[in-house]
Amino acid sequence: SYIINSPQVGWLFLYSFPGTVSSCGCFRKYKLASPTHPCSFSIAFERSPVFIAGRYCKFSRSLPQSPWSVEDKETPKVPGNSVSEKICDPMKAMFSSSDARFIASGREDLDVRMLGEGRPFAVELRNSRFINSLKGTDCADTLRLLEKKINQQLDISVKYLTKVTREEAESLSVGDEGKAGIYAGQL
Repeated sequence: SYIINSPQVGWLFLYSFPGTVSSCGCFRKYKLASPTHPCSFSIAFERSPVFIAGRYCKFSRSLPQSPWSVEDKETPKVPGNSVSEKICDPMKAMFSSSDARFIASGREDLDVRMLGEGRPFAVELRNSRFINSLKGTDCADTLRLLEKKINQQLDISVKYLTKVTREEAESLSVGDEGKAGIYAGQL
């Protein structure tokens, strides 16, 4: 590769490939100079995100929907103490995902249980390494196995897990302010 310093175009980087050096007319027009500064770069490859949707029920009155951010730096954060963590962590482990984002339809107060058919949700799994089991006929079996794994926990349960598109997942949070729902509760 060559660096060209020209008052007309500033710095121009040319990458030469076999058989193309002589065919480039710009070599005649500009004087080539050796690089004066080292150049470094990095490339990161990531897989497309996978979206899984379903419904969750929450049986505990002391379980928040999302992790609490504590302003006090000395108070330790209790991992796995929210609905989103209890759903996302088993998914991340099963598909070896680097990260997950929980998308819920609406929000709920801490001291409210979610019963009945449950609240719709979706999870965006980022950079998942093991997703072949979500293709073809294996998908339904994999999602049933995932449901069983999540439902081993006492304070939440999930059902109707299905693979969805990004648009379907994002539609859960669109227009939350105007949505009304009927939920079963116990006093």
